[in-house]
Amino acid sequence: MTTHEQRTRSLQAPPPIAGQRDFVVTCTLDQLHPILDDFTDRLALFESAQILYYGQTGKASDGFLLIRFTSPDGLTKFLEHLRTSEDILDYVLYDPSIYDPAPVA
Repeated sequence: MTTHEQRTRSLQAPPPIAGQRDFVVTCTLDQLHPILDDFTDRLALFESAQILYYGQTGKASDGFLLIRFTSPDGLTKFLEHLRTSEDILDYVLYDPSIYDPAPVA
């Protein structure tokens, strides 16, 4: 196992279904655990949200989180938090059901 793999934590994630929305959120590595704690508390308010995966990026050594919403409940409020938080470097919102994962060689 590489150092990168050791620093990356994965939670069991069910396969995506239509209508779900996933976020990839990036932050500085030193902010990863405080943000993880904050997001865990925020997302606990919504039954439809969970953190699927988090860790360290391979090139820039930033922190990242993969978050899934299975319904629109709380999505707008969470998006507003991402847009206004100074600790979030960037984020991507996408529908995981429209992507066919390709194996990495």
